[in-house]
Amino acid sequence: MLDLELRDSSVLICDDSTTNVLMLKALLESEGLSRITALTDPRQVLPALREHVFDVLLLDLEMPHVHGLALM
Repeated sequence: MLDLELRDSSVLICDDSTTNVLMLKALLESEGLSRITALTDPRQVLPALREHVFDVLLLDLEMPHVHGLALM
């Protein structure tokens, strides 16, 4: 189980695979994280970053439209 400080982290996940996003979100939730935003379209990442501050960004590298490295 993660310590209290890490469990309060805000996480943004982006992967073009819905299955991967759901599995990673479920894994993080099982560790006590609850502030998770999950996206499957990399074109939504920059607007999300403009609206919210995230502590952790988990990106797939090989995605259509925008490559994960380009987002970083």
